[in-house]
Amino acid sequence: MDTLLILGGLLLILAGYAWLVMLAFARGPLWGLACLLPPLAPVFLARHWGFARKALFLGALGCIPLVVGLAMLASRDSARLEAILSLQWLRSEPVAAPELDIALRGELDGQAFAPQQAELIDGVLSLREGQDFYARREVRIRLAAQPHGPLRLDVLPDDRGPRPVVEVSWLAPGADLPEAVRLERGYSLHLDLRPEAPNRLRGDFHLVLPTQYRTTLSGRIELYTDRLRYRDGQVDTRFDSADTLAYVLRDYLQRRFPGRQLELPASRLEPLGSIMQVPLDFRLDGEAQHL
Repeated sequence: MDTLLILGGLLLILAGYAWLVMLAFARGPLWGLACLLPPLAPVFLARHWGFARKALFLGALGCIPLVVGLAMLASRDSARLEAILSLQWLRSEPVAAPELDIALRGELDGQAFAPQQAELIDGVLSLREGQDFYARREVRIRLAAQPHGPLRLDVLPDDRGPRPVVEVSWLAPGADLPEAVRLERGYSLHLDLRPEAPNRLRGDFHLVLPTQYRTTLSGRIELYTDRLRYRDGQVDTRFDSADTLAYVLRDYLQRRFPGRQLELPASRLEPLGSIMQVPLDFRLDGEAQHL
């Protein structure tokens, strides 16, 4: 209701001003041009009050619903009214800095590829563009194992023996499901990644698929090695992930049982949404425990 009153009041004020300009042009082109500049409009009103006052009354009539609407908004949501009056809605939102430093050149399926998410977890290197359930474009490289330390890997199309599996997927315009390609040979890959504290890898990335796939990527990437996030050097416990849950549980158990040997299950713990109780089996000094 308050929004309708504010909009109605503004429309009446604008209609009154437009009427005033039309009346001024009726008196002469110079008066009309002068009224197009709001600071000069009072001069026309003073010289032609009897002729122009009806437009002024219409604008004044619009002030009534405007003031009532603002008063209602102030009583219901004063912070919103303050934001409107301070013109914060005119200011552009600050552009958030990307979490990862990724600078790739080239294309995926003939389209530019700009991943925002990158990780190497459980031996799978993933570069993902898009925040939806299905990525707009994604590259996944399945390694033999999760590296611990620097990672350097070179693969040529004619190499023999075990090689990483490369999976490329993209979501075509208007499609509900992505298309995907899986390659075990015939591609070129170069990785030279070095660890950076606390949980990142950074370095060179080059991938060239056979010509028919129209995929060539080259540049530098930065990626996470787990699903923990840090803020000011500390683990951000607000980040929703299985690794965050495991960290919180381990921290709790270590503080509850100081000086004891603690073993958490090797299986990945999964968050339970809004459920605040998490069943947990663990070992304490070699003895099975349950919470």
